[in-house]
Amino acid sequence: MTTMLYEPVNETLALPPTADPVATRAAALNALDADVQALLRHHLTDDGRNRLGRPGAMIALTTYDTVYPANPAGGHWTAAVRRPALLAHQVQCYTVTLEFDERHRPARFQVSGAGEVVSDDASLAALDWALVRAKAAGPLVTWAPSFMPGISL
Repeated sequence: MTTMLYEPVNETLALPPTADPVATRAAALNALDADVQALLRHHLTDDGRNRLGRPGAMIALTTYDTVYPANPAGGHWTAAVRRPALLAHQVQCYTVTLEFDERHRPARFQVSGAGEVVSDDASLAALDWALVRAKAAGPLVTWAPSFMPGISL
């Protein structure tokens, strides 16, 4: 049995008519922002391996201010947490990218962590499925020293 912690919304985004593709894409990203953040928090805080609910965790939306012909992405959400250790620190993160079609309509999500998963469409149900698959592979993990470069131990 699957429990949904969010209310399904109308899967079709009603975007204002505009000739500016950047504004159209930004409107779509902003319309999805609260729902995407809720799904990220739901999926990434429920197990011991991906503790993005810890203090210092962040989920942020980045909206691109240019349409690149070779890249269908219009923006992305980053979910990350930094974990300090004695002489190093670790960063765990997932990225959810919203890709658009040639008419600047939301087309699909790409979820990146330790692996990448691409959804079939831009619905919240498709993102839910992609997050489950990405979570199985785990987050992208980076380690770095917590001391000044050039100091040897």
